[in-house]
Amino acid sequence: MNKRAPELTYHVLQPAMHEKILVRAAELVATGWTRGTAARDARGQKVRSTAPQATAWCVVGARWIAHCTSC
Repeated sequence: MNKRAPELTYHVLQPAMHEKILVRAAELVATGWTRGTAARDARGQKVRSTAPQATAWCVVGARWIAHCTSC
């Protein structure tokens, strides 16, 4: 059995966790928004949403990084 299953179930069932992720994603998009890629750096180059140099995110990229950093 997957040892992470109880932890994942806990997070899925917690509305407060969903709210925390969505609020953080909204904060990221408010600091910089892009489209056509998950994230961009300060020069407008495509980067991964988890890249430290990311300064702008699409909604999906922002939600992903918010989720990755909330657990």
